[in-house]
Amino acid sequence: MNDRQKELTSGSRLAKNVIWNLLSVAVPFLVAIITIPILIDEIGKERFGLLAISWMFVGYFSLFDFGLGRALTVLVAKCLGEEREADIPALIWTALTLMGVLGFAGFIIILIISPGLVGTVLN
Repeated sequence: MNDRQKELTSGSRLAKNVIWNLLSVAVPFLVAIITIPILIDEIGKERFGLLAISWMFVGYFSLFDFGLGRALTVLVAKCLGEEREADIPALIWTALTLMGVLGFAGFIIILIISPGLVGTVLN
C-alpha cells in the first residue's frame, strides 16, 4: 500500500467520512419533520398529496440511474488510489452525459403518458 492509499484510508479520514454520511441522512430527515407540517398547513392536504406523489416518482426514477452514481464513486476512488487523477474528468463527463440522456428519456416518457394518467387515473 503506497502513501496515497494509506492517506485515503486513515482512521481520522474514515471517521470524518462516516460523520458526513450520517449527517447526509439525519439533516434532511430533521428538516422534513419540521417543514412538512408547515407545508401541509400552507398548501393543503390535496396539493401536498400531489407533491408527495411527485416525490415518489422522483424516488422511483432515481432507480433508473442504473447504478451509475455508485459506479462513478468506485471508479473515482480507484483512480485516486492509483494516483490517476487525470482520468477523473473523463469519467465524470461520461457519467453526466449518460445520466442526462437517461433523464431526458424519462422526461419524454412522462410527457407522453401524463395526459392519459391525469385524465383517467388521477381524475
